[in-house]
Amino acid sequence: IDAMSAAELQDAKNDVLARFKAMLKEEDKTPWGTDSTLRRFLKAREFNLEDAYKMYTSCLRWRKENNIDKVLDKEPEKLAYFNKLVSCKFHGFDKLGRPVYIERVGKIHYPTLLEFLTVDDLVEIHIWQMEVMAKKCAESGAKLGKDVHKGVNIVDLEGLSMSHRHGLEFIRRCAKIDEQYYPETMGKLYIINAPRLFPFFWGICKAWVHPNTQKKIQVLAVNHEKVFREN
Repeated sequence: IDAMSAAELQDAKNDVLARFKAMLKEEDKTPWGTDSTLRRFLKAREFNLEDAYKMYTSCLRWRKENNIDKVLDKEPEKLAYFNKLVSCKFHGFDKLGRPVYIERVGKIHYPTLLEFLTVDDLVEIHIWQMEVMAKKCAESGAKLGKDVHKGVNIVDLEGLSMSHRHGLEFIRRCAKIDEQYYPETMGKLYIINAPRLFPFFWGICKAWVHPNTQKKIQVLAVNHEKVFREN
């Protein structure tokens, strides 16, 4: 059997999208997001319609039960403490219009952080940040006149130590949330200044990261400034 052409493959994907929307309409479920949102869930499940439908409707329930659509109406209660103890921020956009988020994870002292914030507090802030990113993507897309639904993360691990093991439960929960409810929103994750201890932590965290997401993670040993300038 001849391989499908790019046009035929795109037509097939559009057909699956149309059937996905029809299923939601038949079930009287108001679609959240745009066609781009639905495509993200389809891609996350390799365009298996039934699996994507289950994933998407599970996300709808989660958003409704946790009032996610209202998350940006106010900042998380412990955000001020978080900002004092964690060095992170959105820092412009790359050449594709994707928002860039930089976090100095290696500088986080988790024992101190967890004196002021619970893991639940940290997860709440992470969800808020994901919604901020989604808003920035939408604003960038509207400005550029194209679909922008992915972000770029830069994680600086300078200072990583065994004390960071206290943050593993937080990382595990965030990875699960991102996989289930924010699929296909990571464009690239760059890791810089990774110390010798990095393989130990990656060996633990890798099990929580989908193989397709792992392919988007790049460890930059040297010349990361050049890579960032080019992108």
